[in-house]
Amino acid sequence: MRKLAIALALAGLAVPALPQSGFPAHWFAPVPEDQAQWWEILPQEAKPGEVILSKRHELGNFSNLAPTPFYFHGKRYASAEGFWYSLAYPEGPDDPRAKAPGITWKFTRDQVSQMTMFDAKDAGGLAEANMATIGINWVTFEGKRMKYMDTQKGDHFQLITKVLWEKVRQNPKVKELLLSTGDLILKPDNFDSLRDLPAWRYFDIYMDIRATLRSGAGLPPTERYPAHWWTPVSEVNKPDWEILAQAAKPGEVILSKRHELGILSNFGATPFTLHGKRYASVEGFWQMMLYPEGPDDPRAKAPGIKWTHTRDEVAQMTGFDAKDAGGLAEENMKKMGIDWVTFEGKRMKYWSKEPGDHYRLILEAMRAKLEQNPKVSEILLSTGDLVLMPDHFQEEDPPAEWLYFNIWMDLRSELQRTN
Repeated sequence: MRKLAIALALAGLAVPALPQSGFPAHWFAPVPEDQAQWWEILPQEAKPGEVILSKRHELGNFSNLAPTPFYFHGKRYASAEGFWYSLAYPEGPDDPRAKAPGITWKFTRDQVSQMTMFDAKDAGGLAEANMATIGINWVTFEGKRMKYMDTQKGDHFQLITKVLWEKVRQNPKVKELLLSTGDLILKPDNFDSLRDLPAWRYFDIYMDIRATLRSGAGLPPTERYPAHWWTPVSEVNKPDWEILAQAAKPGEVILSKRHELGILSNFGATPFTLHGKRYASVEGFWQMMLYPEGPDDPRAKAPGIKWTHTRDEVAQMTGFDAKDAGGLAEENMKKMGIDWVTFEGKRMKYWSKEPGDHYRLILEAMRAKLEQNPKVSEILLSTGDLVLMPDHFQEEDPPAEWLYFNIWMDLRSELQRTN
């Protein structure tokens, strides 16, 4: 019942109409002492000019436990609490915490990162018990160790501050709610947060964030995205077709095949099924349509034309294998003087200025790739509101389906609305 009641309280983020005092009266409404949880500081314990960030109403959204998802360094976290306690879990099998004798980890790091509320808190309690048994006072993020219980504003504090900034940035209702607290002194609703450990004092961090937002001063740079998406690459020996990461303008990112964003390339080995048939990649699907559908296809009968691959073979290709197979097919199309391809016996114009049947078919294939490959969905959503750009030079004034990066942004908008 405790978890359910608090979860329901956190579900509503809207700020109610303000009474004459300037703040909602229910923020300060007394709660009977006999209804308090053992860990709880009740709203009536606020002094003049203070407010308790109680989980009994919308101010509980500032709690680390609250289900306010955000991205940090390209990974999605379900709550700040999930992030916090994921740090206490091993990063992989070679992590010394994973190898410690007699230690059992009930959850994986990834599982904890997707937890909220007391699920995350309880998982953290198990991890802290393991840390005490091992005799360590450090946690890790991206392989870096940092002191956990630290009375100084060290690496752990700096990391949690960045995380709370992203929570505010990426959850507009949280930002709105924070600004609505005006000049009130924010106080925690639990005794644990009152310890002399800066990272634990989330309420102080929020007041610093609020002051920065209200001042109009420059905000700290976002840490939503992984820095390696923009890491410069040497021009030496780069392929002629490639656009490197450093070519991105502010607000843009190159969908480079050099890292995980390359999964959004048509080349990516992301199998999907469309109309009952499996394809190894969008590129294989695309180039397959240039090949004869069978012995009665006029392309198969054209004099002097040799097809190096079958249509089915191309359908199972990925990367440059599929691209090269398509190049051979385009040469044959030029020799035959045709500008059409086929799917399920239907001809369609290959290079069309207006989005037509070919465009709609490629869109259908990309949507199937997205829906049938969870990693594609995860990575696409992780790009947030960045403008996606290709990692290769485009032909002059190409048809809409060639601009796969634009299609991905449209599909991303659809995903974001449903998420």
